[in-house]
Amino acid sequence: MVAGSFNAVARSDSRAREVTVSLESPSATVGDLLRALHIDAPNLLVDGERVVPADHDLVEVELRHGAELAGTDAAARLPLRPPPLVA
Repeated sequence: MVAGSFNAVARSDSRAREVTVSLESPSATVGDLLRALHIDAPNLLVDGERVVPADHDLVEVELRHGAELAGTDAAARLPLRPPPLVA
């Protein structure tokens, strides 16, 4: 995610609400986002499939317009990054 804002759907309990997320601090964490969304959970679940820990830097998380965001107690499963290209 780069600086700026995007629309998302925040899910907590059995409720879903549309939110606009604005990233104003490059040092913000996923935990900061969870607190801003009033979601009490140790990890963020993105689009029902990616689990990101609360201490992860928010600028490194791939979030898109319309993303579904929820909290989860599941263990963090970040997608593996491809190895660096060697020229």
